[in-house]
Amino acid sequence: MTTSELLSWTTSATLVVFVVVREWRSGAKQLSAEVLHNYETLVKQQKDQILHYEQEFGKLKSEMANMEKGLIAKLGKLEGQLQEKDKQLQTLSEILANRNPELEKVLAEIRDFMKELNDTNMHQTKILEASQKRDKGIDDSTDAQTGNILRKNN
Repeated sequence: MTTSELLSWTTSATLVVFVVVREWRSGAKQLSAEVLHNYETLVKQQKDQILHYEQEFGKLKSEMANMEKGLIAKLGKLEGQLQEKDKQLQTLSEILANRNPELEKVLAEIRDFMKELNDTNMHQTKILEASQKRDKGIDDSTDAQTGNILRKNN
């Protein structure tokens, strides 16, 4: 092999290696661009999903606050009714110091009714307290980002 052939062969080999390296880098850049594009698309989808969850959480929190206000108002109304019934019962008891058997029966029915009303009010109070405790637990879990609930992501 002559020097010119060797030089020609070396030049050709160098050119082939250069073309292969250039194509490999071009392919790597294209692959990197595709990976970056896919990553950016995924990040955008995740941000959209987070925004959707934040909106849903806001709606649920607002609904729970409204529900809590309604229950508190109902509880206040029931407490007022219970106090009024207690006053009426006390007034009736004071008025009816001289009881006859028929009046005793009516008063027993009134007492039973008032007891049932009181039990109902106590039950509703427990339900309200449980609801408030649950709401506090949700708020605490949300703040601590624990539990199996929707979370507000920053």
